Order: sequence, then C-alpha cells, then structure tokens
Amino acid sequence: MSFIPRFSYSHDLVRHLGVIEGARAVIEVLPLPPDTTLRLRHDALQRSTRSSTQIEGNPLDEAAVRRAIARSDRTGSDAEQEVRNYWRALDRVEEFTEAQTPITEAFIKELHRIVRSARSRTAG
Repeated sequence: MSFIPRFSYSHDLVRHLGVIEGARAVIEVLPLPPDTTLRLRHDALQRSTRSSTQIEGNPLDEAAVRRAIARSDRTGSDAEQEVRNYWRALDRVEEFTEAQTPITEAFIKELHRIVRSARSRTAG
C-alpha cells in the first residue's frame, strides 16, 4: 500500500516554502566567518574530549575540561593531564588527516603514546 499524504499545497504554503528555500540557498553559499568556524570546531573538540575521557571515568565537568585544555603546562590533577593528552591526540589526528597520510601502525603507536603519557602518572 502506498503512502497518501493528507494535506494539500496552498498558495501560501508554496510561497513560504520558496522563501525557506531561498534563505537556505543564501546560507549554503555564504561561508562562516573564520573565527566562527574556529570556535565551532574548538567547541566540538572540547565536547569530544570530555565525552571520551568521561567514558574512561574522568570526573571533570565541562568547565574543568575547558580550563585543563587552556593550561598548557603539566600541573594539576591526573584527570586534567588525561584531558590535555587526549586533546593533544585529537590535534595529532587532525594534522594527520590534513596531510592525507595513510594510517599506519607507527601512527597508532604514536597516538597510544600521547594518550598513555597521562595514564602512566596515574598507574605509577
């Protein structure tokens, strides 16, 4: 049995759809300002970092993750260091992607080393 929609197109509906489609076309053509693109990308990486480290039991909240990432030194708790190292690993993945380098065993070992350096402090 085929789907039969229970509505009809009115002149107003078609006009509104045209306005929406026109606005969509403008948005698709206009690029985001570089600072907005950078901010959105940074925010997405922060959320990814928090989510991934939280899965591993990291107790830091969103604000603490932002502070840990902003601090480049190795001071602070093991949880903060874990966040910074995960952030560094994500940054390395982006560099690798931009260079369009094939994934190798050496690259995976490098990522493991970056992430592991936080855990070595915890593990003792």
